[in-house]
Amino acid sequence: MGPLEAKKLVENADCIFLMGGGVCKEQLDLIKEKGCYEALLDCHAAVFGVSAGSMNMARNTVDFVESMEPFPGLGFTIFP
Repeated sequence: MGPLEAKKLVENADCIFLMGGGVCKEQLDLIKEKGCYEALLDCHAAVFGVSAGSMNMARNTVDFVESMEPFPGLGFTIFP
């Protein structure tokens, strides 16, 4: 699926699941590669995350497998 089609699916979705299964940064990189990062931030859909997907919903996240260095997530949940 190309970036335009993926972005359109996000824009028209009512519910989006960010699944788990491994490296958080790879999921965020794929979201950006498919042109869906901004679309996710602006969409009207309910967004749910499981495991790595839920970690990516935070403002900042850490992938314990790859590195303890925090990297920016989607920012759906903001804690001080």
